[in-house]
Amino acid sequence: MVLSRYLVGNAGMRVFAFINCVCCVGWGAVNIMSSAQLLHIVNGGVLPPWAGCLILVVCTILVTFFGYNVIHAYEKWSWIPNLCVFIAIICRLSMDGVFKNGVPQEDGTYKSWGSGETYAGNVLSFGGTIFGFAAGWTTYAADYTVYMRTDTNPYYIFSLVLAGLCVPLIFTMTLGAAAVTGIKTSDKYADLYGEYSIGGLVYAILCQDSLHRFGEFLSVVLAMSTVCNNIPNMYSIALGAQCFWSQFAKVPRIVWTIVGNCLTLAICIPGYYSFESVMENFMNIIGYYLAIYDAITFSEHFIHIGGFKNYDVSGYNDKSKYNPGWAGLFAICCGAAGVVIGMDQTWYVGKVGGKIGEFGGDIGFELAGAFAFIGYNLTRPFEKKYFGR
Repeated sequence: MVLSRYLVGNAGMRVFAFINCVCCVGWGAVNIMSSAQLLHIVNGGVLPPWAGCLILVVCTILVTFFGYNVIHAYEKWSWIPNLCVFIAIICRLSMDGVFKNGVPQEDGTYKSWGSGETYAGNVLSFGGTIFGFAAGWTTYAADYTVYMRTDTNPYYIFSLVLAGLCVPLIFTMTLGAAAVTGIKTSDKYADLYGEYSIGGLVYAILCQDSLHRFGEFLSVVLAMSTVCNNIPNMYSIALGAQCFWSQFAKVPRIVWTIVGNCLTLAICIPGYYSFESVMENFMNIIGYYLAIYDAITFSEHFIHIGGFKNYDVSGYNDKSKYNPGWAGLFAICCGAAGVVIGMDQTWYVGKVGGKIGEFGGDIGFELAGAFAFIGYNLTRPFEKKYFGR
């Protein structure tokens, strides 16, 4: 967010900082609600959902309370038990024989998942959702890479960050897609998914008529993995808040972390009981800002600044050293226009997005990025001409 001052100016940076804080809290709440479902069903309903939410939030606070070094150590090894659970899920899916390459028909055959415009629209919408939370790393990656040695090869950092995102995302999304196909071929999977959503599906795979008590143990491990997923959000929300308004920097970062976790708890508990789907739909919509942010960032960094060597880092807190941000604000508006006409969400379908196939296809991310890129590069030269920066 501090670096964003060089890209979109002080005003534009505040817009992105605020949205980033909202996303940190929102996605934290969505993640916790899914895990609370699993903890609730594993205990036979003994552990109420609100208690599961509280446990996950408290654990997140405990890790983030001790700062970056503890966070880094925790995140470094927390993937190992998760991988063990995923391997168990793969094995159980194979043994249950629920995964079929197609949609089951009445005559016992399986029809292809789809093709044509409608299928393409569904893929676009699903891909847009993935982009919405995968690209979220761009707004706070520097909170962690800043601890690297200054002489570290930037291409090395880039490659590791890219691999660290792509490998788990592709693996888990593929596994998740395979697991969800079970609700079309298994009544057991369908019933538990219908009652408990994702948590019920995981329980059906690992516990019911499956691994029993050991499966319940694996389910708890998987549910608690939400902690490592939420830690970066809750650590970075403090920096986002301080960037949004400089006076917030007077408040210790740990306070903002605790406030962020409390807000997450305040949302996820009532959200679990009343508006879980509403919350998830909202987060899918708010994720469009990342396409706008990326388009502006790439434009300024590569076209107008010309790489890292041309940043005057000594003036990070001096408004006269970075652009005034008018081009950035205009690009944000252009990107928002692209979102409106290209989105395909539960609450609203854009004019362009709705024309893709029978149910529409989400191209809000693509249009947002394209419109923001064009708007920024059309106006940035005039801004440089008249303001000199």
